Amino acid sequence: AGEVLSWEVLEEAGKRAKWLLVLMIFQSMSSLVLSHFERLVKEHLVLTLFLTMLVGAGGNAGSQAVVRAISSIVLGERDGAGRAEEEQGEEERARQFFRSCARQLGLALLLATALGVVAWVRVWAFHDGGMEAIAIALSCFAIVFSSIFIGGALPYVMVYFGCDPTHAGAVIQVFMDIWGVILSCVICSMLLSPGPPHRA
Repeated sequence: AGEVLSWEVLEEAGKRAKWLLVLMIFQSMSSLVLSHFERLVKEHLVLTLFLTMLVGAGGNAGSQAVVRAISSIVLGERDGAGRAEEEQGEEERARQFFRSCARQLGLALLLATALGVVAWVRVWAFHDGGMEAIAIALSCFAIVFSSIFIGGALPYVMVYFGCDPTHAGAVIQVFMDIWGVILSCVICSMLLSPGPPHRA
């Protein structure tokens, strides 16, 4: 029973709470973005209907990239266990970072294209085959592409600044919630709205 509320548990809860509170505050910014594009949302209901799909695709794709990057970091640390710590940090992690960026760039292009096509088919089949379907498809492409590339680099950036990379999964989810809404609204506004977005 002592393990439930031990000092280690309380200490870990405090560390996690800091991240969760900061991320929760940032996540609320999505509502500010939607209020900025209030007219677009009202005129084009398709954006509201598929926004969860778009943001979710970005979060899922980014989380996959984060897990892959963390695995590479851990494997790199194991392989370099016999080296000096300074050499491992400066050389091996740098090589891992650039290899990860190159790999994620190719994956981002392929996966974003595939999911963008699926998104277009989804909207075309069940809603509308016009510009709204194209806008959603392009939004999906942009969101997935950026989430994979950023997710693959984020753990390395966190390690560089002395942060625990295990928090990268939560960070990319919240970041893509905000960034996904911004990308979707901007792209749909450019393709579907004749004028600038309405300011609430």
